[in-house]
Amino acid sequence: MCLDERSKIIVQEINKWKESRLLPETYCEFLLSLYLEGDKEATADPAVLKKRKWFNKKKTIFLLGAFLLLCTVIISAIIFALLPETGQIAGLGIILIVCLGIAGFYIKNKSPAAHIYIILAAFISFIFTMTAVELFFDGARYALGAGVALLCSTWLAAGWKFRIAYLLISGGTGLLFLAGLLLWERML
Repeated sequence: MCLDERSKIIVQEINKWKESRLLPETYCEFLLSLYLEGDKEATADPAVLKKRKWFNKKKTIFLLGAFLLLCTVIISAIIFALLPETGQIAGLGIILIVCLGIAGFYIKNKSPAAHIYIILAAFISFIFTMTAVELFFDGARYALGAGVALLCSTWLAAGWKFRIAYLLISGGTGLLFLAGLLLWERML
């Protein structure tokens, strides 16, 4: 089938819409089948085929990178467990600073990915606090309570300042649980 110039332009535009996802793929396929009357060879634009091929290569590279990252994390966790506690605290401190730096970068760019690093930093700060209290205060209960209170207060303040609901909730809930635990111990 031979397409006239007008139909070729329309088919190219529909392919661009499909590629940039301006319209759902099913609509684009429907429009292409209308204009091409079922002739798929006319849509085989070399640029589109090249991008499709690159997308598969890109996906393969992404999956390989994710697998290598997972292996690196597992090996690092095993090595990290073998370090003395001071090395663990130093490592956690470095990871915490890096996570906060990345979160700050994403917050500055208004990216939703910032929340992943904020949550990660919150978990790491909790582990950091527990490890530091265990090392420096030999697991004293009041030092542990003070560390948790300080950490939850920090989460509460950060949630208030940056208007992040999950930090407000986790900080407030942690302080309430700590207060409840202290009251429970006083009763017994």
